[in-house]
Amino acid sequence: MEQAAQPGRFITYLLILILIVAGWRWPRYVVDPTAVGGGLHDWIAGAISALLFLSFSTLTILAYSLLFGGPSEANKKFLAAVLNRAGIGATLGALLGVRLAPALLGQGSTIATSFPGFLGDVGDTVTLLTLVLISTLWPYSLGPLKRALTTASGSDPAVPARARNWIVSAIVLGANYLGAELALAVYQGLSRH
Repeated sequence: MEQAAQPGRFITYLLILILIVAGWRWPRYVVDPTAVGGGLHDWIAGAISALLFLSFSTLTILAYSLLFGGPSEANKKFLAAVLNRAGIGATLGALLGVRLAPALLGQGSTIATSFPGFLGDVGDTVTLLTLVLISTLWPYSLGPLKRALTTASGSDPAVPARARNWIVSAIVLGANYLGAELALAVYQGLSRH
């Protein structure tokens, strides 16, 4: 889990490069990715839906891990990883939002916006990049949940050893099912426009 707390250098460099180029070249699409027209519109809607699925499932499994495992060592490490990645995403989102200032507020801007509107756009980029980095923890989320149930069962006889794997499977399937339903609803809503 210590390795999961920070994205690799390659991912970090790639994200920063994309942010710089996108903020400079396509500020309108950074502010509203669904404004992209043509065949890319459905791909963007799919990417946003996948992002919401992964981040929702990760955060739901984190909530269940905290519910069952409390302040266990596995939960502390998983929570630290989620908070680290959320902090990195918020930082990159704020940098991207500030980078958009000349394009959104400056002379010759193609998008008419006010300062409060600009702050809203900065908040949207912070949220988007925070969710992007939280969603990258999805593959790591099963381990802490399993450990949370294992440590909880030692002190709580209500969770027998045989039931642990079934409970973990049910929670993971339920969280991913709800995440998939959310993603499908978002995709259908975004692909219509």
